[in-house]
Amino acid sequence: VIGVLGSITLLMASFGIQDSVKNANQNIYGKQYSYYEKIEINNISDKEKENAENILQGDFQWINEGSAEVRTKNNVKTCTIDIIDNGYYLTLTNDKGSVIDLPTDGVVISETLAKELGISENEYLKIYELSKNYVVKVDKIIPLNTPQAIFISNVYWKKVGGVFLPTSLFVGNNSNIDKIENQNYSKNVYILKSQLKEADDVLSSIKAIIFMLIAAAVLLSIVILYNLGMLSYTERNREYATLRVLGFYNSEIKSLIFKDSAFNIIIGLILGIPCGFQFLKIYVNVVSTSTIKYFAYLNIASFVIALGITIGCSLAVCYLVSKKVKSIDMVEALKSIE
Repeated sequence: VIGVLGSITLLMASFGIQDSVKNANQNIYGKQYSYYEKIEINNISDKEKENAENILQGDFQWINEGSAEVRTKNNVKTCTIDIIDNGYYLTLTNDKGSVIDLPTDGVVISETLAKELGISENEYLKIYELSKNYVVKVDKIIPLNTPQAIFISNVYWKKVGGVFLPTSLFVGNNSNIDKIENQNYSKNVYILKSQLKEADDVLSSIKAIIFMLIAAAVLLSIVILYNLGMLSYTERNREYATLRVLGFYNSEIKSLIFKDSAFNIIIGLILGIPCGFQFLKIYVNVVSTSTIKYFAYLNIASFVIALGITIGCSLAVCYLVSKKVKSIDMVEALKSIE
C-alpha cells in the first residue's frame, strides 16, 4: 500500500510541476494580460498622449508601472505599484476565478505580497513616493502568479492626491500601431505572443530535469514495489506451498496473488491521490519565488498517465512475483520451522 502511495505521489508531483508552470504562463500571457503589444513609454507630454489616443481610437490602456516604499503597521518594504487607467488589457480575478474591477475607493494587492506585508483586507497602508506619502485602503487581496504588486485605479490614485504618469501602453492589434512605435516617447516594444514563447522556452529548458524526475519516480516505484512484492511472497511462501499440497492449481494461486495485490493497489491509490495533490502544492511553493507564484495544477491527461504508470508497474511486479509460484521448493517450504 505504501509503495503504491509513494509511486502515485511522486508521479503526480513530477507531471504536476510541468503542468503548473505551463498553466501559469498561459494565465499570465493570455488571460491576465491580453494586449497584442506592450510599448514602454518615456516622458510623454499631455499633447502627445492625447494624439496617441486619437491615433489608436480607443484601442489602448495606459499603465504606470513603478515601485515605491510601502509601510504597514508590521513591515516596511519596497513594492511594485501598478496604477491602471481605463481599459481591458489587464484582467484581475479573485480566488474563485471571477473577474474583478479595480475599486475606486481602495487598492487590490496580490496575496503573496499581502503576506509579506502582514496586511489584511480593509486595513490601511502608506505609499511613499517622491517625498510624498499616500494613505490607501486595501479593498481586495487576490491570488496572482505575477507581478506581486499593488494595483491602483487611476481614479483612486488621483483621489488620494497622486499624479498619473504612464510608463507603458497596452495596445491591441491596431492598424495604426506603427505610428506609435515610431514616436520619440516609445522605447522598448514587447509582443504578447513572444513573451509567452519565451516563458515556454524556459519551461522547455527544464523539461530534461522533469523527465529525470519522472524516470526516477518510475524506477523507484518498480524497485520499491518489486522488493515489497518479493517480501510478501517470501512471507507467504509456506502458505502457497500448503495450497499446492491441498490440490490448488498454479493458476488458482496466481489468481489469489493478483486479487490480494489489486486490493492493496486500490487502497494505495485511495490514500495516494490526496497525498499527491498535497505534495504537489508543497512542491510548487518551493519553486515559487518572490516575483512569481505558482499554483498547483494537474491536467486530466497527466493524472491519467500517472495513474496508468502506477497501476501498470504494480501489475507488472505482481505478474513477476506470481511466476515464482511454479518454482516453490515444496520440501524446503513445508519442513518444520526450528
